[in-house]
Amino acid sequence: MNYSISFQHPEQHYIDISVTTQTRGAKQLYFQLPAWRPGRYELANFAKNIQQWRAFDETGKPLKFKKLTKDRWEVFCEGVNEVYVNYNYFANEL
Repeated sequence: MNYSISFQHPEQHYIDISVTTQTRGAKQLYFQLPAWRPGRYELANFAKNIQQWRAFDETGKPLKFKKLTKDRWEVFCEGVNEVYVNYNYFANEL
């Protein structure tokens, strides 16, 4: 699994995040954000800051996905070798 984090427009306070992973023949993959804040003993709803969550195959074709819970997504990837997930995250909170 490879991750890429960038700022295309830092003045808008959005982080652009990309995740790439091989499917290894899976029909669906699950992506989940953590619920715990690093270094603290408290739960947080990180998914509330996500916009434009999208999934693609290795050719750039959009894949169907379903949001299962507030912080978990299922991507349907039967017959696909790699899945690319892109989203942006509003990061103007401490």
